[in-house]
Amino acid sequence: MTGDRELRDEALEGEIELVSELVLAAAVSEEPLRQEQIDELLGVAPLGRKPAAAPPQAAPEIRCAPPARFEPGGPNL
Repeated sequence: MTGDRELRDEALEGEIELVSELVLAAAVSEEPLRQEQIDELLGVAPLGRKPAAAPPQAAPEIRCAPPARFEPGGPNL
């Protein structure tokens, strides 16, 4: 591939970030993480409670390749 093409999966990046935070928290903890700690790291509320409002997120960046040029007689078919 050539050019400045970029493929991003925002959902996957979010999942990787969450798992990373859990792994780091578990690594520095002297005891197993409690469910409340895990819920807090994941941004979820225990049953019967409303989760804290998440800060607004910026719209994802969308990048497209420049349009291809048509060249008569060229390999465009």
